[in-house]
Amino acid sequence: MKKPNERRAVMPRDEAEKILQPYFAGLAEDFEMAWKWVQSILDQDAERRSTFDGSVQAAMIYCRFVVLCKKRFSIEPRVTMRETGRLLRVRVGGLSLRFKKFDEQLHSRNVKTNAQAAIYHQDDLQGIEGATEITLGYTTDITNRKPLGLYVTCPI
Repeated sequence: MKKPNERRAVMPRDEAEKILQPYFAGLAEDFEMAWKWVQSILDQDAERRSTFDGSVQAAMIYCRFVVLCKKRFSIEPRVTMRETGRLLRVRVGGLSLRFKKFDEQLHSRNVKTNAQAAIYHQDDLQGIEGATEITLGYTTDITNRKPLGLYVTCPI
C-alpha cells in the first residue's frame, strides 16, 4: 500500500509519447478550432476583449475544446472520458489528460485544491486509478490574441 505523500510510479516519457502520438494531431486540431471559434466571438465587438479578461477567454476556449474533444473521442473505443465538475479528463492507455492554459514556464494556473495536489503528486484520483496525469496546454502572447505553442507536460 502506498504511504501518504509517496508518489506511485510514473510512466516514462517515451512510453507516454507512443500512447499519445496517434491522438495528438486530433487534439491539436480541436485546440485550433476552439481558439478560432472564441476569437471570432471576441472579434464581433471591440469591447469584448477588454470585458473578458484572459481567464474568461481561457475558460471559453476550454469549454469549446471540451465540446470538440467529446465529439472526437465518443467514437474512439480505446479512449474514456470522465468529467468532474468543470474538468474533463481523457484517459488513453495509462495516461489521464487534462487541458489547461499555461504560463510562460508551462505551468497551469490553478486554484490550489486537494484535487490539484493529487494531480501534482500523481495520486490515484477517483475513477482513474493507476493513470499518469499529463496536461495538454497552450501559451499565448501577452495580449491573448495569438497562441504561441501547444504542449504536453507532466506535473513532475
